[in-house]
Amino acid sequence: MLEGIVRNDIGKKSSKALRRDGYLIANIYGKGLENINAAFKMGDYIRTVKNKENVFFDVKVGEQEIKVVVQDYQTHPVTDELLHVDLMVAQSGVKTRYYVPVEPVGTPVGLKNKGVLS
Repeated sequence: MLEGIVRNDIGKKSSKALRRDGYLIANIYGKGLENINAAFKMGDYIRTVKNKENVFFDVKVGEQEIKVVVQDYQTHPVTDELLHVDLMVAQSGVKTRYYVPVEPVGTPVGLKNKGVLS
């Protein structure tokens, strides 16, 4: 479970200070819920996202445990470093559209038979 802190100070100065300390700025939101401004350790976030089994994962911010999905993220244009992430709460009974990555497994039949694509 990814653990983070609740950000009380919102703004450029406090965000830069958190990034300097190795944190990733995040917003957690959902339909009918109050937005949560949070920050996660960059290494913990990357490790959690890379090792997850499905689209959803659990986070703990303050005393709340929430099941979330990555909705959007921002990277630095030059260094490609993560700057900000938007996490949406997975709510039952709320219709939502998710983009799920698909990884093909195995060798296609056409390649096995030395087929040519025209």
